[in-house]
Amino acid sequence: MLKRNAQMIVIFSRLFDVGVMLLAWYAAYLWRFQFKHDLDSEFFIRYARQSIVLAILTAVLFRRMGAYSSARFRSIFQEIINTARMVLVVFSAQIMLIYFGGTEKISRLFLIAFLVASTGMMILGHLFVRFALRSIRAHGKNLRHAVLVGDGPQMLELCDTLKANPGFGVKVIGWIDRPTEAPVEIRDLGEFNMDTIRST
Repeated sequence: MLKRNAQMIVIFSRLFDVGVMLLAWYAAYLWRFQFKHDLDSEFFIRYARQSIVLAILTAVLFRRMGAYSSARFRSIFQEIINTARMVLVVFSAQIMLIYFGGTEKISRLFLIAFLVASTGMMILGHLFVRFALRSIRAHGKNLRHAVLVGDGPQMLELCDTLKANPGFGVKVIGWIDRPTEAPVEIRDLGEFNMDTIRST
């Protein structure tokens, strides 16, 4: 169940990212050329062809840069920086293909508008998805189950952190070498040994 949910989230995230980048591309096109009434269909097709390249670059490069790996514990600042970095990499790859790999000319003002729009829209989109997923996890969905091991202060601090942040989606189901200060609702799994690990 957990694996299936994770796969569905990844598929949704990839489609979402590609959709946002394409939306930013066409928004920049409308902003740049909305008053150009003498443009022929070939002009639009030129930009449409580049949008297909953009979709492929987004899907491939975002995946290679780890956009769809688990980020439950990533801070908002890290999320913003990482998202902006991925957009910039895709934008740079698109520029290289346009100016060094083909003969089609693309407006520089359009490209600047696209970079601004795609970065802003992607950051807002990722933050929206982040808060949506945290809300789902806080309501007991898409959880990961964990067993804590050890009775040191670091483990108590970790337990408190997970309990105070249900949006992380990590539920502690047991504790090996459970300290007396641990919350009573967490099951005591006894002392550490391999039999205990295998039965958990």
